[in-house]
Amino acid sequence: MTLDKYLFCGKNGNIGLAWKEASEVLGFELSQCYGAGYEIDDVRVYHEIETAVKGKDIICTDSLSADAIESEYFVGYAFKKNLLVVQQAVMVWCLRNL
Repeated sequence: MTLDKYLFCGKNGNIGLAWKEASEVLGFELSQCYGAGYEIDDVRVYHEIETAVKGKDIICTDSLSADAIESEYFVGYAFKKNLLVVQQAVMVWCLRNL
């Protein structure tokens, strides 16, 4: 049996910690992609999205607050282009299996 590889893109807040807890209970592999200083304890952390998404089965993102989007540090939604192929594959599977 292979474990699903989940990537959580977000900080160590309530959503990230809930994913960590779920991984411990359900037994899937969890890693995180976010900036330094916001790491979830005992979870593998990536700081580059291009590296983080490689080999992952499921990618979860936290929501962005309005002040984060308006910040000079907001880099845009570049990470979403990496999700397009996965989203299309899920939609095709759903349409074929209705």
